[in-house]
Amino acid sequence: MDTLYDRKWKITESKRVICGYNCRKAIWQYNDSVRIYAWYCDDIIPSVGPESFYGLPGAILGLASEDGGIIYFAKSVERIDIKTTEITKPKTKDKVYTSQELKTKLEKEFGKEKWGKAMIKNTFGYW
Repeated sequence: MDTLYDRKWKITESKRVICGYNCRKAIWQYNDSVRIYAWYCDDIIPSVGPESFYGLPGAILGLASEDGGIIYFAKSVERIDIKTTEITKPKTKDKVYTSQELKTKLEKEFGKEKWGKAMIKNTFGYW
């Protein structure tokens, strides 16, 4: 089980067209060192985007980090109608962990390994 991270986006007046959709630019900054730029389209309602970024009043069609380490731009947008009867709740066989419980378990089992520390940091870090 998990909760969604609440990012505080700053919506700007900057605009651009991506895949034929008018998009606005928003900025999210973390600890004065990481700045993420997102271009979202409020004509596409779900608040979704790449790399688990969300929280804007529309779909994120472009995402980039200030240093250029992350760059995503939609190449096309396709509408797919899904019947609500096709959506099912995921089945769980094993124990369901909260984020903190999972982090504690992973630190205990893999925290001494170099790759384990990196995995834990990447999973529970600032993203």
